[in-house]
Amino acid sequence: MPEITVGELLARSLKAEGVDLVVGIIDGAHIPFVTALAPNGIRYVNAHHEEAAVHIAEGYTRIARKPAVALGNPGPGGANMLAGLTSAYGEGHPVVAIACTRRSAVNNPDRGGAWQSTDLVAMAKPITKVSELISRPERVPEMVRAALRAATSGRPGPAFLAIPDEMLAQKIDPDTLRITPAANNRVLKLGAGDPALIGQAAELLATARRPFIYAGKGVLWAGGSQELVALGDHLAAGM
Repeated sequence: MPEITVGELLARSLKAEGVDLVVGIIDGAHIPFVTALAPNGIRYVNAHHEEAAVHIAEGYTRIARKPAVALGNPGPGGANMLAGLTSAYGEGHPVVAIACTRRSAVNNPDRGGAWQSTDLVAMAKPITKVSELISRPERVPEMVRAALRAATSGRPGPAFLAIPDEMLAQKIDPDTLRITPAANNRVLKLGAGDPALIGQAAELLATARRPFIYAGKGVLWAGGSQELVALGDHLAAGM
């Protein structure tokens, strides 16, 4: 099979994980990735600011109940995403932020260009569930899987991946790599709750004199919004 760019590999890896939306601001280094999105069935939306890109991706995760990707440029472009990631971390939105770093050979503030040599991985760690640098092309599928698994497992939240800007244009043989469906890597659908615990909760609600339901975002991710409203109406409960 002909070699593909690492940008194409990144697009294929995201598609395998069920991602169908990327929001960001295009940098020259992104072109091998962005041009591979549409052929892989992923929509690209251009934002006016990287923080806004994260917020757009957040909104999409709430409506579509699936992860979305935000894309940023080296240095200040990636740093602009941090405020949005703080929101995604606090609200529990599975946004995967991807930013290029300055070229590996010159990615050192002591060599000049410190503004674009910001350590984005370290800056993102406190406000993401995982923050990593993709240092080798062949690790793209593996690290995309890990980022999506972290973002969607337990309480959802953002993940951050950095990739050197020269890597996206590099060529790689896809036959040497393994891209697997999302169902092989993480839980895609929640199972039913413990019947005994559900029965206890139902008994408490049914016998409460002034029932009040404080619902979390898990109702949204489970697709149970209509059922929650129906339960509240049945119990005449506050929510």
